[in-house]
Amino acid sequence: MRNLSMLLAFAILSSLALPVAAEQPPPGPLAKSILLVVKTDRFPQFEEALRQHLSFHRANNDPWAWHTWQIVNGDNLGQYILRTHGHQWQDFDANPDLRRSDWADFLANVAPHLQSMSSTIATLEPGLSRWPPELTRPELVSITRFELTYQGFREFRAAVEKIHAAVSAGDPDRHYAWTRTVNGANGPEMTLLVPLAGWADLEPRQPPLSTVIEQLYGAEAAAALEQTIGSTVRSISSSVVAYRADLSYQPAP
Repeated sequence: MRNLSMLLAFAILSSLALPVAAEQPPPGPLAKSILLVVKTDRFPQFEEALRQHLSFHRANNDPWAWHTWQIVNGDNLGQYILRTHGHQWQDFDANPDLRRSDWADFLANVAPHLQSMSSTIATLEPGLSRWPPELTRPELVSITRFELTYQGFREFRAAVEKIHAAVSAGDPDRHYAWTRTVNGANGPEMTLLVPLAGWADLEPRQPPLSTVIEQLYGAEAAAALEQTIGSTVRSISSSVVAYRADLSYQPAP
């Protein structure tokens, strides 16, 4: 039951995307996340440097939003994730002069305080997600990352589709979103993001997810889904992140 229980514990998420004005085109599905690992003696200096760097974005009217999340449980405890979302692939080709200046300013002012940094690009899976439109950015988000076998990605995704259908039919108050890493991972990877009003939201919900699945598919099919997850996942990791509004930038509407 390990893998199905993990899904139970984290089956409520959000894409972390912001509402978009009606006259604007809908946001793209891509998000770039940059893990910033700060030197142990540089946390205050790093945060001040990042604030100054975000002032660069503000002064240059950067059309991209940049939001910072701090890891408050799990691997890389205390470190930061800088995230920009709502993109299409062609967005990464736009404004090349601004992006070069942005990178130069980051290297000059923020990078000296870092031990390491790495980035990934993921795409939202809207057909697998239940995201309340009124929720913008929760204070806490639980992140569960599933590293998959090369042969098992399609089977895992099909199992998630069935679990999503069961939740939609039997427990529609659960909210969650799945993303799929499309660049920067070591192999196939999907991530479940869970919005939390507080730590108490990590308490397993009632009825259990296993019961919701059995009610739709029957015990035998539910066991087969559990087996599929167990056979296609190489590793599972989980963490909780907290939103840092003071280290984030949102362009003017």
